[in-house]
Formats: sequence, structure tokens, C-alpha cells
Amino acid sequence: MSGWGVMRTVIAGLLWLAAAAKLARYDLILLEEGLLSWAPLLTFTIAYEVGAGVFILAAPSAFSWTATLITFSVFLAASTYAAVADRGCNCLSPTLNAKAMMLIDLVVLT
Repeated sequence: MSGWGVMRTVIAGLLWLAAAAKLARYDLILLEEGLLSWAPLLTFTIAYEVGAGVFILAAPSAFSWTATLITFSVFLAASTYAAVADRGCNCLSPTLNAKAMMLIDLVVLT
């Protein structure tokens, strides 16, 4: 497996982990004042993470690389906004704040 093959497997796993974490805490996330406290947005985000993970893993390399760049650029913008606005993003786990998520997003993008 090539370097990108390994990396995209890790990225897909990260997306699925994030979706599972959100699904497990769905009701609690809606009660918080975070970015995903609106049910339609939270549901869309979970579905997107699952679908993006499948696409990134299954698509040809050029397409999966482009999808990764777009996805994590949007995630970086959201986590940056959450950090600046001092709001929770519930991006991966309640223990990771928005600044930590910014770092993870940047690592994926580099």
C-alpha cells in the first residue's frame, strides 16, 4: 500500500470515529451551545463524515486527495470559528477543544 493509501485509510477511520462519537452523544450535543447544537446540521455532519470516509477510501487517489483537502479545509474553518467565538465544536470528542481540532485539521492538510 502506498503512502497515500495508508494515509487515506487513517483519514477515513478518523472521519468514521468522529461520526460515531457524535452519534453516541447526539442528545448531549444538541443541549450544548456548540456549533452542532442544531439537529439538522448535526445529522448532516454525521452523514457527511460517514460518506466522505467511504469516498476517500474508495475513490481514485486524485479524487480522494481532493475530497480530503476540501473536507478538512471546511473543518479547519469551522474549528477556527469555534475557537475564535469560544464555542464548543464537538468535532471529535468533548474533551478536545476547538484549538486542538484546528491542530488535527492542519496536520491532515499538511
